[in-house]
Amino acid sequence: MQVKRYEVETMHEAFQAIRKDLGPDAVILSTRRMTKGRKSVHEVVAARDDGGQPMAPPAGPAGALGPRGNDGVAAREEASLESLRKEVGDLRRLVRGWGDSRFLYDEIRELREACCRFMDILGSNGKDGSPSSGLLHRLVANGLSRERALCLVENAMADLSAEERKNPGILVERLKRAIEKDLSPSGKSPPGKRIQAVVGPAGSGKTTTLAKLAARAACEDHKKVAFITTDTCRLAAVEQLRIYAKIMGVPLEVAAGREAMERSLHKWVDFDFIFVDTPGKSLADPQGIGEIKKILEGHEDMETSIVLSLTSNRDHFVHASRTYGDLHMGDRVILTKLDECRRPGIIYDIAAETGKSISYVANGQNVPRDIEVTTPAWLSELVLGCRSTATVAR
Repeated sequence: MQVKRYEVETMHEAFQAIRKDLGPDAVILSTRRMTKGRKSVHEVVAARDDGGQPMAPPAGPAGALGPRGNDGVAAREEASLESLRKEVGDLRRLVRGWGDSRFLYDEIRELREACCRFMDILGSNGKDGSPSSGLLHRLVANGLSRERALCLVENAMADLSAEERKNPGILVERLKRAIEKDLSPSGKSPPGKRIQAVVGPAGSGKTTTLAKLAARAACEDHKKVAFITTDTCRLAAVEQLRIYAKIMGVPLEVAAGREAMERSLHKWVDFDFIFVDTPGKSLADPQGIGEIKKILEGHEDMETSIVLSLTSNRDHFVHASRTYGDLHMGDRVILTKLDECRRPGIIYDIAAETGKSISYVANGQNVPRDIEVTTPAWLSELVLGCRSTATVAR
């Protein structure tokens, strides 16, 4: 086994040095923050299991094992190293055994994210005067994942001169353009396809969102619209939509299955828009979500939007994007509860995880006022923290 000790300013430097010296199979045994002179550095101890081959001495005086003056000391050192070698081997076998597990991958990714944020907090915390460092912490503090925030900042600094990198205005403008590009294209209003269906987890705000879209089409654009609900699981959902339909003066039908859905669509074939509500199924119930897909599939003039609440956590968005993505559901994404979201930078992560454009953002409960068609510029301002979540785009 080879053991080496490093003193570096950033963990990134440590990872590069460890990979260069010990290779990709190396493991980090310990890390700690320490002060050296006027600087704060990371002390990192890493090791590589060579399967019993002779061990190279670790670098640095603090990591040196020292000469073996007698057989007793040598025996104790060898026993300690053998124990450590066995533990590392056990850990590597355990990780390899879970190599195909999506759950373990998610856990490791979240743990890495938490560790990186923790090290940032212990470090400079953006107080080193560097505009790029300040922007990185600003993005992370606003809810954007550190990995994507770092990528954005690094790309924004590319091809800039040393003087330009000191100008926060230039960096912010480049970040804004990059985010706008990644979040394009935006949705269009009125909806492009005649049949508009919403799907999504329970509690995401599907029924209220559907009512907002229908009210805009009926009351503002003077279109002929109708409602269909397939949500027979909750009586309150049907009654809620029935009240909206009565206020707007539009018809509503309940379709409990595929055949009932076909009858309703055929009945309203001459309507401008048909808005379809669906039950909110748990993401742990892929079979239930699959049943919704069977009811909706097979219509070329239908557009399906995944409705997600901005008050959910990152795990929820990742799980939702994979669940609906595996079933090939959802043409676009509608985000709700922006008014309750304190860190809207997560919008960028949602777009990246789902791979779909964000067409609308809902910002309250008022029908039909509190929903807006998105633009890349507006979304980028939310991600950068330039726009308050209480401000509704007009």
